[in-house]
Amino acid sequence: MNSANSAGGPAGRNPRTLTHREQRNNATMFQVAIAVIACLLVAVAALALAPHPEKTFSRTVDVAAVADGAREAAPFTLATPDMPGWNPNEASFSQSGNPELPTWYISYVDDQERWLTVTQVEKPDKQWINAFTGEATDTGTRQVAGLDWQLRDDGSTRYMIGTDGDVTYILKGKADDAAFGAFAEAVVESVK
Repeated sequence: MNSANSAGGPAGRNPRTLTHREQRNNATMFQVAIAVIACLLVAVAALALAPHPEKTFSRTVDVAAVADGAREAAPFTLATPDMPGWNPNEASFSQSGNPELPTWYISYVDDQERWLTVTQVEKPDKQWINAFTGEATDTGTRQVAGLDWQLRDDGSTRYMIGTDGDVTYILKGKADDAAFGAFAEAVVESVK
């Protein structure tokens, strides 16, 4: 009888059995892989089952408080329109445009994902206004709250530009005519 065959393997080949340490190392790596996969499945399931809010978060700004802080620096009465159903989410007073002019800005959003802003500035020239409205084209005029408003549209954003004495109001947003009209009325009413 051949010695290789007596060892239980083919002639010329030495069968190798795994040592206990090698078996333990292989088992540990397999267990780690299973544990990682299980953790990933639990994480994916938790994310899939977690509630997702339907509405986006919108911060609320106290427009009156911001206006009180800016009143001394402003050369004009700051508009603080009250818009029921709309949430003021930004208000600031700064120098903006070219040339830089004192500018009061307020932004509002509603629960229908519409938005409106008012930019109030003293004595802007046509170039300043055109730079602000960009590529928007004139689409007509409208009278609201005793002012004649120039209407502009750039295809995605609408504008209403009205002047009362030295102060110009530029309304900007994505909303219907009724919302723009109500906004214009609230702006003008707030400075009386």
